[in-house]
Amino acid sequence: MRIWWKATWSLIAGALLIVLGFSARNLLGCAALFGLGLLAYWAYNVSRLMGHRSMTRWAARNGWTRIDVDYREWAWTGLHVTGSSQVSFALQGVVDGLPVTTGEVEWDGGAFSGASLAGTGTGVFVIVRLPHRQPPMAMRLPFVTVGDSPRLENPQLRRAFLTGEIPAFTVRGDELFTIDANINATEPEAVQLAVNRALEIVRILDLGPDKPR
Repeated sequence: MRIWWKATWSLIAGALLIVLGFSARNLLGCAALFGLGLLAYWAYNVSRLMGHRSMTRWAARNGWTRIDVDYREWAWTGLHVTGSSQVSFALQGVVDGLPVTTGEVEWDGGAFSGASLAGTGTGVFVIVRLPHRQPPMAMRLPFVTVGDSPRLENPQLRRAFLTGEIPAFTVRGDELFTIDANINATEPEAVQLAVNRALEIVRILDLGPDKPR
């Protein structure tokens, strides 16, 4: 609904400014320029809406469920030192025996400092519900470890992080989450890649379900 609202007001405002520009000659250049800018913003939001619809169809075919993003606490709630974030849409499912939530998040003001080098951006988040609570730990950009868990000393984990095989991550309680600014949340293959990258962290840290012996 937020994207529909953005698309609607930008279309109306853009059209009004262009009409105003042609009716008041002295304002033609400025009004038309702003109007064209708003129409470009409208086209961008329409493109996102079409992408979200495509994602919803893909989700239904692959066992994901669309969930309400309003009035919900996220894994990073309370961690923002500056800025803010807003989840646009989210999907929930079970992958490799673990409950996973993924979707699109927008942020500004450096809200995800350490999880992303971009102070303002849009990307894919992944939250993995772990079988057991864990001590707080994180790996953040450019290469900062947080917490004293011996799992952070794993050479494979460090190598995968430094080579970009896995993104920055944070573990709080029984949740591990990642924010990937370089992945388009409206492309199914890209979202699946983000989920796979998060689950690779779980695998390396050995935080997944106990395997039968």
